[in-house]
Amino acid sequence: MRPRDTQRQKVYNWERTLPSRTLTLEESKSLVAKACRRYSAAIPFIANGRGTRIAYAGLGRINLPRWARTDTTVLHEVAN
Repeated sequence: MRPRDTQRQKVYNWERTLPSRTLTLEESKSLVAKACRRYSAAIPFIANGRGTRIAYAGLGRINLPRWARTDTTVLHEVAN
């Protein structure tokens, strides 16, 4: 069992204060690739997210429903 992350809600609240721009799926993929190259990380597969309600990252995959295609949300998922 993982310990409780006491900073989690603070990060979400802070992210909501940032100016954000809407991206297409292709722009989201480009941003993910750029961030991963910057930190020498493996570039995950970016899924369309069609039919899902949540954005999530795991096991080399990032799921991006249409509402989640903003620069702050995409970078948040890359950081996971």
